[in-house]
Amino acid sequence: MEPRGNPYLENVLNEAKRVRDVKQRFPTGEAGYKAVENFWQFAGFGTRTCVMTWAACHPASPLRGDPALIAQVMRWMQGVFQNHRGGDLNVGRTGGKGMPGHDPNINRFCYVPTFEAYLLLRETWPELIPPSKRREWEASARAVTEFQLKTYGEKVDRHGAGWYPNMDVHYLLLTELASRILGEPRWHAEAERFLKLIAHSLYPDGAFTYHGRQNECFVYHEINVAHLARYWQLTGSRVARELVLASAPYYPNNVEPGGVPEYYTDCFWKHYWAGASPIGPDIVASMLCAHRPKAVDLAAQNRRVANVELKWTKPSHYYAIYAATLWRDIPEAPQRDGYIRYDRDVQGPRGRFGPWSFAGTTRDHGKGAQGKDTFVGAMLTSKEDKQFPLDAALQVVTSQFRLQPDGQRWRACRYHSANEETAVTVAKDFAALTTRYRIQTVAWSGKSTLTNWEGQQEWLMTPKRIIGTLAIRPLTDEKAYSVHGRVRLGLKKDLERKDSTTFQYGGLRVRLHEHNYADVITEPSETFYTDPPENFRSTEIVLRDAHSVKSGGKEQKTCAAGTEQFFTVEVSPADNATAALVKRHDLPGGLRALEIIADGQWLMVVHNPQKTSMIADLPAPNLTEVRCHPAKGAPSAPTILKARDERVRCHVPARSHVVLAAKAGSR
Repeated sequence: MEPRGNPYLENVLNEAKRVRDVKQRFPTGEAGYKAVENFWQFAGFGTRTCVMTWAACHPASPLRGDPALIAQVMRWMQGVFQNHRGGDLNVGRTGGKGMPGHDPNINRFCYVPTFEAYLLLRETWPELIPPSKRREWEASARAVTEFQLKTYGEKVDRHGAGWYPNMDVHYLLLTELASRILGEPRWHAEAERFLKLIAHSLYPDGAFTYHGRQNECFVYHEINVAHLARYWQLTGSRVARELVLASAPYYPNNVEPGGVPEYYTDCFWKHYWAGASPIGPDIVASMLCAHRPKAVDLAAQNRRVANVELKWTKPSHYYAIYAATLWRDIPEAPQRDGYIRYDRDVQGPRGRFGPWSFAGTTRDHGKGAQGKDTFVGAMLTSKEDKQFPLDAALQVVTSQFRLQPDGQRWRACRYHSANEETAVTVAKDFAALTTRYRIQTVAWSGKSTLTNWEGQQEWLMTPKRIIGTLAIRPLTDEKAYSVHGRVRLGLKKDLERKDSTTFQYGGLRVRLHEHNYADVITEPSETFYTDPPENFRSTEIVLRDAHSVKSGGKEQKTCAAGTEQFFTVEVSPADNATAALVKRHDLPGGLRALEIIADGQWLMVVHNPQKTSMIADLPAPNLTEVRCHPAKGAPSAPTILKARDERVRCHVPARSHVVLAAKAGSR
């Protein structure tokens, strides 16, 4: 550990001093067990026990051997070890107001740092723990570990990929620490088994999965990095080290200027915004510096992400101990800017142009899994030097129908995607994403079912704007209380309506170009999917169908098969001019196209959702030749098409698209 200049040491030591003086008591027996009603508190108990123990034991700590600190450590460790029943902290507890009644993750959140603390205390002051207390605590550790094996370890596929990395790494570290506490090699073997599973859950550009095949949720990436790094410290595991190093592109790709992470490509129940902790990128930067000296620029970009956050935050979690012990003094470097690229993690385009950024995702989550509520999102960050400088975000764009007249959208409405047929084109100065999908009914554990409705979207993305057209239609005659288009903007700001089609939200402008809905309103909206109305922080632009406007959304209507509601929307920084042309085309053979002229460029994405390839005969006014870009994800060379009689013909593969591009008015 490098103590000089280390940004984590003071924070951890200050937290140890603070907790040393907390008047927390843990009575024994059933009275003590019932005294802790909210079992979510145990995550904090474990973390603070670890922080105090580290401060009392580390050779470089000015608090090493502090009697008051050690006494508090002993009290808190007793409180944690005595307060489970058969290895479970939540037998008979409520979980606490506003929290799930039983979240088994709390056991792992609590006992990983508690095991760290006990092992360190035992190794540093071996005579301090009386033999009877040592037997009691180690019996408790055994019960906890056996419970984890039964309820978590044995439920994971022994031959497939890890399905829940941020919990898998907790289990990994818990079993490794247990092997050292109990002196039993079988727990190390169990940790190694899980490490092999976790190795399958890393995506090509540095993200991990979240659940199953979901995109990663940003806040959990740090958990994976920190625990794998610690496992490497304990065991010297090359696999664990390589996983951390391979994750290195993630933070520079996903954290925008000022330290704002991207949250719209993650799963629908995790869209929310919060600052980016420095711990994850700092660990990555330090380990890259030590083990990949040629990756100096990537290390410096990760250090930049960490340094931005360190201006505002003072981490004192036990993860900060991991960061402190790995920290190296290396320079920072600016993150990449001015690009559109294919992100293999989300399998979609990602663009960054100063404070304006966007992304799209097409990753298939698997049959029966929870689908997407949005395929695209965008952000505008503030130029102010402040913590979390998010100006405005396009959080969700979707179409929905209601099966209940009121209630939370994720319960009463249907809009999540399934059976997606998607395609992506990425070029130097634009990207495109198209999809046709079935709409599913929300259910968990891979049990979602399909509705008889489908959605379709076509998107074009450029350095100054994203433009998309969204449609929804029933496949058979279906009843619904309403059919709406929704553009959700987060977080809480005043939405200014400029005219009937144009809105401004912070520095973002939203313009509706075409639609066949009856009217357009704005209303408060959830940010996190279960937010009750009193906690709404986002705002939605809602396009309403004629029937729901007339009935107030209180009467069902039979929607005839194939009846389509659609809208076309443009989102951009407000200081950009709006596109000169935005037009949606219904073409012969079931083809659909979105045409735009903006910033001196003509673009048309031609979408073929059919099962067979098609030839498209398209208008190309004022153009002599057109570049035709295929949908291959990563950039590929276009073919050149000659325009004849102001028309152009092109082949469009089945369930895919092509993008035609030219300079506007290039004739």
